[in-house]
Amino acid sequence: MLKVDTIYTDWTSDKDFAKSFAKPKYTPKQAISAASGKVKSIFNVNLAGYKVTVKLNEYTFKKDKQPTIVGKINKEGKFYSFSLTP
Repeated sequence: MLKVDTIYTDWTSDKDFAKSFAKPKYTPKQAISAASGKVKSIFNVNLAGYKVTVKLNEYTFKKDKQPTIVGKINKEGKFYSFSLTP
């Protein structure tokens, strides 16, 4: 697994985290749009055709026979962490 982190978490407590991510910040289409540039530059992976699932601040991008990408966002909706699993 490859992982890239940018230290930029902006929640103040577990309660703040849970409240901030109770509802997804992005639709699947918006998540792909927000993450695609960084994912392409870091891992050289095009997210076109990927399916997106969301759990709190973690967005998982999956596509058959392609690497899985996991991205984490802060409260502002900025991705600060990406990992790739072949």
